[in-house]
Amino acid sequence: AIGGVGLIEDAIRFATIDSTVALMFALFINAAILILAAAAFHTAGRTDVAEIQDAYQLLAPMLGVGIASTLFAVALLASGQNSTLTATLAGQIVMEGFLSIRLKPWLRRLITRGIAIVPTVIVTAMYGESGDKVFHAAGEETFDAVKMLRAANPGQYTPRAEANYPGSEFGNRMKQIAQLLKANLGVEAAFTDVSGWDTHQNQGAADGQLSNRLRDFADSIGAFWRDMGDDAENVTLVTMSEFGRTARENGTGGTDHGHANAMFVLGGNVKGGKVYGRWPGLANEQLNEGRDLALTTDYRAVLGEVLARQLGAADMNAVFPGAGLQPGNFLKLM
Repeated sequence: AIGGVGLIEDAIRFATIDSTVALMFALFINAAILILAAAAFHTAGRTDVAEIQDAYQLLAPMLGVGIASTLFAVALLASGQNSTLTATLAGQIVMEGFLSIRLKPWLRRLITRGIAIVPTVIVTAMYGESGDKVFHAAGEETFDAVKMLRAANPGQYTPRAEANYPGSEFGNRMKQIAQLLKANLGVEAAFTDVSGWDTHQNQGAADGQLSNRLRDFADSIGAFWRDMGDDAENVTLVTMSEFGRTARENGTGGTDHGHANAMFVLGGNVKGGKVYGRWPGLANEQLNEGRDLALTTDYRAVLGEVLARQLGAADMNAVFPGAGLQPGNFLKLM
């Protein structure tokens, strides 16, 4: 009995190794086939190949070898068969070794291969034509977007004359966002960030770390707004931070991590020129834990109003689950 258990353990171990190695070979073969085909199309400038049948028809004339398309098809078929047969063998091992199901070899192979193939046949029969159209359309849209993005080369972009972007990282990012919006690529939302606000030491006053960062921040946004021209009327820009700074200076001439902070909202539909929300005050008893500006406005109420007014979002719970946002909670800043 002990010897029998050892033989079973060896059989399971070797079967696991065999199926794993076979599947890994199938993965590498599939990847190699697709990479080689993609490289051939890319070299020839064909970036519009979205389907296997396109690849099959184009390989032979592109490579100048008549058998290239046939070899491509045979390689894909062999790789697929490798995966299917490996899965079939694994199914047979499970049936005999774990479930103790004893069947005639031909019936066992028929069942395990049927389990692997029948669902594919059913799905293909039900959704093959419509699914092909859906995926083809999605592929076409993707390639169109790639072509437009390539055409929108940041190195070749020239902003409006009055838009003087700083040469900083944030300035370049805002310039790229302006370029994408003006290229009519269908961009509805864009995000970027700017670092350098962790001024624990030597923060400075009118000049210094914080002042320099705020100047770059303001100049980049100002250049973006001037660059958008008349299109700026259709844009809403929101700035926010993860946290503020302490209300008072620390012992090293800086400020530490705080609580509340200010948000800015710009846009053609924004009722600007005023401060929205309630000012909590800076007295000791008005500060959060005696050190930070107290929070009076939920940032989600600001973003929710922008989404509702600018993009027509109706279900706030889908965007901010659990926030309980209602139009009546908005600040009416738009």
